[in-house]
Amino acid sequence: MRTLWITAAMAGLLAVLAPATAAQRLAITETTPPPGTAAQLTAGPDGNVWFTSEGSGNYIGRITPAGAVTPFALPTPGAAPDTITRGPDGALWFTERGANRIARITRDGVITEFPPLPTAGSAPRGIVAGPDGALWFTEFNTHRIGRMTTAGVLTNEFQLEGPAQPVTIVAGPDGNLWFTMPGTHSVGRITPTGTITTFPVAFASGPEGIAVGPDGNLWFTEDDGARIGRLTPSGRLTEFGSGISASSIPSRITAGPDGALWFTELGGDRIGRITTTGRVKEFSVGAGSGPWGITAGPDGRIWFAKARANRIARFKPPDLPPAPGRVAFEFRVSGGRTTFPRIAASGLARGGRVQARCRGGGCPRGRLVTRARRVNLRPRFGGPLAAGARLGIRLSAPGLSTKVLTFTMRRAAGPSVRTRCLPPGARTPRRCSR
Repeated sequence: MRTLWITAAMAGLLAVLAPATAAQRLAITETTPPPGTAAQLTAGPDGNVWFTSEGSGNYIGRITPAGAVTPFALPTPGAAPDTITRGPDGALWFTERGANRIARITRDGVITEFPPLPTAGSAPRGIVAGPDGALWFTEFNTHRIGRMTTAGVLTNEFQLEGPAQPVTIVAGPDGNLWFTMPGTHSVGRITPTGTITTFPVAFASGPEGIAVGPDGNLWFTEDDGARIGRLTPSGRLTEFGSGISASSIPSRITAGPDGALWFTELGGDRIGRITTTGRVKEFSVGAGSGPWGITAGPDGRIWFAKARANRIARFKPPDLPPAPGRVAFEFRVSGGRTTFPRIAASGLARGGRVQARCRGGGCPRGRLVTRARRVNLRPRFGGPLAAGARLGIRLSAPGLSTKVLTFTMRRAAGPSVRTRCLPPGARTPRRCSR
């Protein structure tokens, strides 16, 4: 509603509820590698992405950001390479589930398969470089966590309780190793000296993939429960199911360059994104594709394997949705100057933040930064502000894009208002996504 007076003084009321948004889609690029089953991936130290190929493939693949694939055949037939990770020695390390071995491949493709694990049929699966400079891995069938030096020496095998069936393992932000145990519906933590702590999750949840989030917590998939779980390093559990389709089988998960986490839905043929506040969005990636392994590539894109279709796919993550909140204001223009009898931010998320700064004639010095769900901006920015002055207000919340509102004062009209969004890691505001 706007009221104009003949005297050239103007008054108006405007509530900025939400920015214009663009619908999100994934612009996916795919590459078909040599025959096999594309399985798990990791970002290599050479700027490429490396992956395992199971089944008839039985090779380690290297794919450039442009999509050129080089396969490296494994010496042992039926090795069934599972998980691959970047090692502390600059090489890539991987597990051979079928051959019961841990193996290493240099960036030039030289493969070393170390002696089989002591217990036949241990089925090593997950593997990661630990904080101690060694490789740590899971033994699915024997319910153990193993440790191997970069020289290929097996130093320890730590026994877990019950039919744990550990799958994936990750180096935590606390200097420990964290791993999933679908057999006992729990997540485990092991210190570099071998002390094990178990954290139960929901019954029949089947924890599968695990990753460290941008918030410093441990995030994992529940393939039986169709949920994503979050564990703090101290063991506080939160589970998110809203927005995840039933029977979707969330499988592997990775932290993205956009400040969110991305996961595969093996049963739903979808890729999912979850913000650090638990907001989920699913994206279809093709019927019968069977998305499985996933990683953040060195090129700022998300890479994933379509296991059933034997393809390697990648996409640039779309921007995160804007933080909630609005700015309601009333303005008056008189003598070429604008005053705000009322201007306030409200509806902010819990833990959200308001930043405001004004530049130009009549603007106060410095900026306002505060954490609150409602902020009265009038005492500091009520004016009068000269034509050309700009008032910038930013509404932010954890795990979302910052909403940026810019008020530009005009001499003979009310202020123009532009609303844009600033995704995590971006330098320049742009059109908001939803």
